[in-house]
This record gives sequence, C-alpha cells and structure tokens, in this order.
Amino acid sequence: MPETPTQTSSQSYPIARIVDRIATPFFLFSTSLFALLLFSWAFVLPRFTALSIASGSFSPTEVQQYQLKLQADLIAMEQKRDHLVLPLQNALYTTLKQKRSELPSLIDIRSRLSDISARIPDATNSVHFSVIELDVDARTVKVEGDVSGVGLRSMTVLASFVDGVVQIPFVDHLERPSFTRIDDSKGNVHSPFTMTLTIKQ
Repeated sequence: MPETPTQTSSQSYPIARIVDRIATPFFLFSTSLFALLLFSWAFVLPRFTALSIASGSFSPTEVQQYQLKLQADLIAMEQKRDHLVLPLQNALYTTLKQKRSELPSLIDIRSRLSDISARIPDATNSVHFSVIELDVDARTVKVEGDVSGVGLRSMTVLASFVDGVVQIPFVDHLERPSFTRIDDSKGNVHSPFTMTLTIKQ
C-alpha cells in the first residue's frame, strides 16, 4: 500500500505580538530593579560604606568634603608655621633686623666700656658691670655697675669713667649717674651707678 505523505504546517508570530507579550514583564522587572537599587543606595549602602573618622561617621561624599577641608586647614597651618619658624619672610623681622644693623653690637659696646675702664689711672679692674642692656627701638643702652677696690677714690674713678663714655663716637647723649659713696659694714667703700646712653642716629 503506498504511503501517504504528511504535511507539517508551521506558524509564524509577528514581532509586534512578541514585543507586546514581553513588554509588561520587562517593565515590571525594570521597575522592581530600579526600586531595589534606589532603596539600596538610599538605605543599605550608607550602612556599609560609612567611615568613622575621629568622633564622627561620614559618607563617601562627606569624606571627600572633609578631605578638602583638612587640606585647606593644613595649608593655613603651614603658612602660619612658616611665619613663626622662618621669620626671614616676615616684614616685621626685616624692619627689626635693619634697625639692629644700624646700632653697635652689645659686644662692641661692652668692649668700649671695658677699654675706658682700663685706661683710668691707678684704677685697673675697679669698674664692674652688672647690666648692659640695649633697647633697639629707643636706641639706648642702660649700664649698671659698681666702682670698688679704690677706697675713697670711688666717686673720682666713676667721674673719670663717665667722662670717657661721653667721648665714645656713637654716643649722642648720656644720662649721667648719681655720684654716691657707700661704706658697708666691713669697711669697704664703693660707688654703685646706673647710666643711660643714647646712640646717634
């Protein structure tokens, strides 16, 4: 008996129908995924990405802002440190240095006073200095000391010393000391003195 051929029929679905069938599930999936990501970004991620710095807790965005603030504070502190540690950059220091360079040094002043004292006849090592203080702004030198070891000649030696100080080239004016002679309980005679000399401009 001859075989009867069978015919297989195939159905084709239009693209529009396929899109229509998957559109709703895809929309629901996308909406759910977006909502889940939004919820995670707003509530879940901050819990796991927050950083504890010092005594506070910061989010990644706040950490960046905190870093910028720290950098600005660091720059300001470095500038302040430079003004304190490196005074050469300070205008006030430059002005003070210029004033100081116009004045004789304390070493030079003491050397001049010691030379005058050494040239007083019969009074070597009789003038002793306890204070030599230079005031840069006022351009003055305060000298305190004592004349001793020459007996009753202490005031005479002091007068000779004062006359020598007046002759120093950089001295413009001298506020002369009071001439007093003191006898202590041991019979020693001495003449303390305080004088202030003004340096020439």
